[in-house]
Amino acid sequence: MQEDELNITIGKNIRVRRALKGYSQEAVAKHLGITFQQVQKYEKGNNIISPFKLLQLCQLFDCGIEDFFRDPAQDKNALASVPGRRSLHLVQSFERLDSQQLQKRIGDLVHALADRPTLGRENK
Repeated sequence: MQEDELNITIGKNIRVRRALKGYSQEAVAKHLGITFQQVQKYEKGNNIISPFKLLQLCQLFDCGIEDFFRDPAQDKNALASVPGRRSLHLVQSFERLDSQQLQKRIGDLVHALADRPTLGRENK
C-alpha cells in the first residue's frame, strides 16, 4: 500500500466512524483542537494525520488504532450501518427533544407510517 492510499483509507475510516457516532466535522474538529476544514482534508486523505491525533480519535470513537488502517470497503457491516445525511439530521434533531413522552409519540408515529403498505415505498 502506498502512502497516498494509506491516507485515503485512514480518511475513509475517520468519516465512517464519525458518521456512526453521529458527530459533525465541527464536533470532531473541536475535540482535536483543529478546524473542520482540516477534518475534511483528513477524511479525503489529502493531509496526513499525526499519531497523536489518531489516538485522540480512538478515544472519541471508542475504537482501536488498528481500526483506521482497515479498508472500510471490505467491511460490509460498517458501511451498511453508516446512516445518510437525512437520517443523521433526523436522529440529531430527535435527540434534542427534551420530552421523553414526545419522543415516544413521534417514534410511534414513524413506526405506524413505515408499516403502512404503500407509504414510504412509492418513490423506490
